[in-house]
Amino acid sequence: MRILHTADWHLGQTFYDNDRTLEHEFFLNWLLEVIDREQVDAVLVSGDVYDNSNPSNKAIGMLYGFMQRLSRDFPEVQLIFTGGNHDSALRLEQPIPLLEDTSVRIVGSSKMSADKTIRYEDLIVRLRGKNGDNDVLCMAVPFLRLGDYPLTDAGTYDYEVGVKAYYKACFEAAKKLALAGEPIIAMGHLHARGIKLDARDTAERDIIGGIEMLSASDFPAELTYVALGHIHKAQRVGGLDHVRYCGSPIPLSFSEKDYKHQVLLVTISDKLEEVKSIEIPKTTQLIQVP
Repeated sequence: MRILHTADWHLGQTFYDNDRTLEHEFFLNWLLEVIDREQVDAVLVSGDVYDNSNPSNKAIGMLYGFMQRLSRDFPEVQLIFTGGNHDSALRLEQPIPLLEDTSVRIVGSSKMSADKTIRYEDLIVRLRGKNGDNDVLCMAVPFLRLGDYPLTDAGTYDYEVGVKAYYKACFEAAKKLALAGEPIIAMGHLHARGIKLDARDTAERDIIGGIEMLSASDFPAELTYVALGHIHKAQRVGGLDHVRYCGSPIPLSFSEKDYKHQVLLVTISDKLEEVKSIEIPKTTQLIQVP
């Protein structure tokens, strides 16, 4: 199975009052070309689809247009969106009733039952290969806010403990649905420890003291791949090839002007075969005059 990992589109962003629509439209058109050329089976978008919780009609139109074109031209390609910290879960999930007959799935937020138990099964998506086999189970985990993850044994909220427990419980739910030898992957939108950023990069500040961070070892070790969003610089987490940030598709601040903006093509059989970087062409250069 060939899975395309992207994130942090930030549709609707303005840059010092400059509209980024042309840059985003170029990226989305290019992405459709890559899906076709690379014979992609599924596309994962790991959060921050929009730049803010109240996106403009133009930004909404870009997203809906992309979903419509992909569903029309590549109906067999699955498209999974998860919510990020910049997204409104309600706004992101608005088109769900219109997507029932498509291969598009949107998970804007974590879901709970009436008794306050987390419905992990609602996050699990079976990704199907074009040839009818080599399925992969995907844990489509959105950005987790306070109250979304389990309490500690002491009855308090601790981010790392709670989010680690969340992924573990979701993985256990996925294992119950998995066929023999079926790989399980996960999505996430969070800040991991040990990442490298430009010192001037202020796009996604960590909480003071690093209290809202995860380590690569906090994810279940049996996961075949972890597709992360939130950090705009593409990189491995903890030196692990299977835990990755893909980065943002366009530079969202001057500190990102030298980042290698890319999407990741992930090839999985019964195990992780390859993670290939595909660089995104730039339509607009960011130049600083000292």
